[in-house]
Amino acid sequence: MERFLVLKPHKDAVSQIKRLKETLFSNYSASRPSFAAGLWSFPPLAPLRRLNAPLSAASLTKTARSLRVCLKNISADGFFRFQNIQTLHFNENSLLWGLSLKAEGPSSLSLFQETLNKNLQECLADAALSTKLNENSFQPPLTLVFGVIPAGEEPPPEVYSSFARFDAISFTAAALANMAFSPLRAGDKSFSFCWKTGKPAWLPKKV
Repeated sequence: MERFLVLKPHKDAVSQIKRLKETLFSNYSASRPSFAAGLWSFPPLAPLRRLNAPLSAASLTKTARSLRVCLKNISADGFFRFQNIQTLHFNENSLLWGLSLKAEGPSSLSLFQETLNKNLQECLADAALSTKLNENSFQPPLTLVFGVIPAGEEPPPEVYSSFARFDAISFTAAALANMAFSPLRAGDKSFSFCWKTGKPAWLPKKV
């Protein structure tokens, strides 16, 4: 079992993502079955960190406030915006793919990542929590996951071009949560998984 700290979008954004995934599944279930199957192998969340143990409700709330503060560096109106396709290393068999966090400028995204990393370390730095952070974590940019693909593969070229013309998925209401993730005993090891998310800690509207 693996554990993650994840950003969970508001349900309206989740509904939009699910509709897009349904369209992609319909378009590629015959020509790219592994790509289509992987659309349902990871929930529409953005993983921030791998964890060795779940975080407490108090730690989630503290970190959620910190994330809202960090967002000010890249979004004047407080919205998360995800647009360009990005792939992330997940494990030896699989990659995650989705849309990466969009900023108002290249330097502001770098500042966001730097500040977020620093604040996460500070929020989780006490002795009781330091062992819960897994050093083998995700690399930036922050990515809203659409699916899982086998290692060595890429989303179809047409998907890149279609999302290049697509308006960003945006939302301001979001939460942090613990997520437990495990491979299924049967099925293709590249994208056969099950998961469970814990109680969300919503980011404050204002800080």
